[in-house]
Amino acid sequence: MEYNYPFSELIGALTIKQIKEVKKPDKDLLEDIQKITHDIDSIIEEKDLKLSAELIRLVIYLAQMDCHIWTCQDQMDEHPDDYDKHLRMKHQINGFRNQIKNKISVYTGDTIGHSNDSPDGLSWEISI
Repeated sequence: MEYNYPFSELIGALTIKQIKEVKKPDKDLLEDIQKITHDIDSIIEEKDLKLSAELIRLVIYLAQMDCHIWTCQDQMDEHPDDYDKHLRMKHQINGFRNQIKNKISVYTGDTIGHSNDSPDGLSWEISI
C-alpha cells in the first residue's frame, strides 16, 4: 500500500482529489487518485468488505460535504468581508464530515474516531 491510512481517510482523500480534478485540473492528480484507489481496493480485499447501500450513501454524503466545504473556501476567497461566516460554516460542515467518516470507520472495523464531530449549531437534517 502506498498510504498507511484507514479506509475512511482514503475515501475522504479520494473525494477531495476528485473535486480538485474537476475544479482545478492537474495531470499530477491522476497519479494520486490511482494510488488512493489502489489502497482502497487493497483494503476492500484484505478486509473482505461487502458493498452495501449504507456504505454508498455514506460515501456520497462525504463527497457532498467536501463539495460544500470547497464552496465555503471559494466564498472565503471571493468575499473577504464574510470570511468569518464562511469559516464557521466550514467548521460546522466538517463536524458532519467527521460523523460520516466515523460511521465509515465502524462499517470497516477501523478504530479511528474523529473528535470534532459536532456541527456546532448547523441544523441540517441528514440521516447518517
